[in-house]
Amino acid sequence: METTTPKLILVPTDFSAPAAHALRYAAALGARFEAHLLVIYADLFMPYADLSIPAVVPSDITQSDRIEIARQQLTSFTESNIGKTLPHDIRVVVDTPADAILAQVRESGANVIVMGTHGRTGLRRLLFGSVTESVMRLAPVPVIAVHESTPDSAPMRVIVGSRSTPEARAAVEYAGILADVAQVRFVDAGDVVSLPGAARNEAA
Repeated sequence: METTTPKLILVPTDFSAPAAHALRYAAALGARFEAHLLVIYADLFMPYADLSIPAVVPSDITQSDRIEIARQQLTSFTESNIGKTLPHDIRVVVDTPADAILAQVRESGANVIVMGTHGRTGLRRLLFGSVTESVMRLAPVPVIAVHESTPDSAPMRVIVGSRSTPEARAAVEYAGILADVAQVRFVDAGDVVSLPGAARNEAA
């Protein structure tokens, strides 16, 4: 898995509040590393039976019209959360969210994914499962899952299960790249260590 600094950040969204927070977090990360953002919305554009969740677009129009309305909403949503000055592109994809995210990573060359947690609920969660969990299992690049309580920028805390696995070593290395100071808790040992981050190393 790559552990380079972010260059192209893929930011999936479902227009929820957690997704908006993740987009702002990605924007702060992008500004820090002078990275480009690719913001995507993926959907099959089919009507849903769960009326407690408002559809992104009306259900009584053609799919192409629904896609165009979603593109307009994605443009507005992106600009309202990151502004127009940060380099970014938007993309609407007709696919299930997890499959679309993984495909866009391969096609775009994105080297990190930033996405929110606790987005979809109800029937959409039952249909798609937890998108964030699926992407974290299958993505070939680092995935930063941003909880809505996470500050836009703060020292990073990383919990890893073991010191010895390649995944644990990659997580620790990437935390050191992204954060001014990364506090890493090793579950198997119970101890906490602090790593100097990329910004501190560059200043030295």
